[in-house]
Amino acid sequence: MSAATPRSSSGGSLGVYPQGSSAGAVGAAATTGPAAERRRAGVVGASGILGGELLRLLLGHPWLELEYVSAQSRAGRPATELNPHLRDTGLGDFEAFDARVAAKRCDVVFLATPPETAARAVPELLDAGAELVVDLSPAYRVRDPDRHREWYPDVDRDEEVAAAAAYGLPELTPAADGDGRRIGREAIRSARVIAAPGCFATATLLAALPLRDVAGISFDAIAIDGKSGSTGSGARLRESGSHTWRSNVVAPYAPRGHRHVAEISEALAAVGVLAGPRSASDEESCSLGAEKSSSNGRRAPRLGMSTYGVDLVRGLSVGLYAFFDGELDERTLRRTYHRAYRDERFVRVQTGRGSALPLPDPKAVIGSNNCDVAGFVDEAAGRLVAIGAIDNVVKGGAGQAIQAANLRLGLPEDAGLEAIPVFPI
Repeated sequence: MSAATPRSSSGGSLGVYPQGSSAGAVGAAATTGPAAERRRAGVVGASGILGGELLRLLLGHPWLELEYVSAQSRAGRPATELNPHLRDTGLGDFEAFDARVAAKRCDVVFLATPPETAARAVPELLDAGAELVVDLSPAYRVRDPDRHREWYPDVDRDEEVAAAAAYGLPELTPAADGDGRRIGREAIRSARVIAAPGCFATATLLAALPLRDVAGISFDAIAIDGKSGSTGSGARLRESGSHTWRSNVVAPYAPRGHRHVAEISEALAAVGVLAGPRSASDEESCSLGAEKSSSNGRRAPRLGMSTYGVDLVRGLSVGLYAFFDGELDERTLRRTYHRAYRDERFVRVQTGRGSALPLPDPKAVIGSNNCDVAGFVDEAAGRLVAIGAIDNVVKGGAGQAIQAANLRLGLPEDAGLEAIPVFPI
């Protein structure tokens, strides 16, 4: 079995399914659009928050039919029981997960399960002939096996699958001298497994990507400050997630050592912002260790992250703070951001003026697949500030997974994701 192409598919190339040929097709998406372009989708783990959001978006997708809806612990119970907003959409009961059934009935299977479950389910689906699996868990996000074991010691995965999985953030592009097998649109287009990025990682990477094109400066350290609504903790009931604890708070829950640092540092190295990623112990302690240089000749900065729970349901904000050496003015930085994202449908560069919410704010993106970013220079302190804001359930989860699947299946990248943000919220 080749590491580049894990497991051969018994299904051959992606099929074309005439309208009405899928007995279980659900919802409005089954009755609109040219029949020759239709694809069939399944959601495993549909009883959770991300699973429910996948159902909502797929039910409105013009080219994907929702064919398979699974929640192992809720099998046989109505899918609308935990998704009351989806009443009258034609959803039936949750099915028990069966890899062979899912692979046979679907062109793409989305996994919105815990990572321990996804680690087993992905190879099962590939062995059953699945054409495409999009995993929203962290099971296959970190490519390096040693780093995966450092950060996810309880997630025993298939390393051949991990080596071949594409990191599902389409807006990233690999460094000119980097390895493009893992990062970027071309990697996604050729993948059978797509590892959807984490929510904090998504906002951080999109806020940071333009920094690779800023010439003549070097960073000593990058600090990431992340604030997330309660949906970031999932649907599992816990005392700290109750209204009594979550209301009116800015509560630190990972002041150091957040797991998303592993994929952030790996991805930033792949796109040329950082040199090679550090070990988990280095990232937790912010120990510089041995000197490293990136492909553009810069010294690799230290990278640390702190996260907070805030009084939101949906929404996530990140701030990147970096002290730098060299000359950098804000106008140059702003031009760099505009160049980086001028052709990107879902990334909006904010300028700090011209709007009631002139800076990236989750309130301005809720319900959409948008990410708002901005960069600023604190000249007196020699400090760069980059900000990113997303709906953590859409661009930080279900929407981004569908964006990557669209790309892989040859569909319009924004199909099913055209929703304008909801405001006020």
